[in-house]
Parts: sequence; C-alpha cells; structure tokens
Amino acid sequence: MTHTVQVGDGNGNSFNISVDVGYLTGDGAWRALSAGYLKYTSGIARAQADGGVLTTDLTLYLYGTGGPSAGWGIRLDSYADLIRGVNAGGNGMVAQPWVLQFSPGAISWAEAD
Repeated sequence: MTHTVQVGDGNGNSFNISVDVGYLTGDGAWRALSAGYLKYTSGIARAQADGGVLTTDLTLYLYGTGGPSAGWGIRLDSYADLIRGVNAGGNGMVAQPWVLQFSPGAISWAEAD
C-alpha cells in the first residue's frame, strides 16, 4: 500500500516521500516527491518489528542505492502497527551522509495522504 509521508527537521525544513511497503514486514520501495533535501531520491523501504517477538509496532527503514548492506539513511519510528496499520505520525532519525538541505539527526514525520 502506498502512502505519502512528510518528514521534517528541527529547523522547519520538510519534504515529502512516497512509501510503498506491504502491510506485514517486508521490503518495498520509496521515492522522494520533493527534490534537493536528500542525497538519494529512491530506494528500498523495509518495515520490521524491532521490539521483540510480542510487539506489533513496526519501524520503517529507508535505504538508498546500496540497499540494506549500505545501512539505512532514514528511520521512521512506530511507522505502523500490525493490527491498526500506518500511524498518523511519529519521530525518527536521518543519517548525516544522506542530507543535502536538511538537518541530520532527530526528525518528525506525519502521514500526508
């Protein structure tokens, strides 16, 4: 299922991405809808449960052209719940090597559909 997500930093910068990832954990894809903020404009999206076997909370990791072996560039915490689906918003992180006109570190995100 495809969702549009707005990502913002602490300095008031924001951009939109399109995320297409399955309802359950697995791989999908993402692409930037706003240019100039990130080094990468598309790549792999992977939702995974990080809180142990009993959690229903999924974190979304966005990878660039190097894929998962190169490490994630954006992490959207509590992106979805296995029971309720995609959450309305949350927090996360963006890695320094990924930013162009954006502040690295802590971010917030919100569903923009």
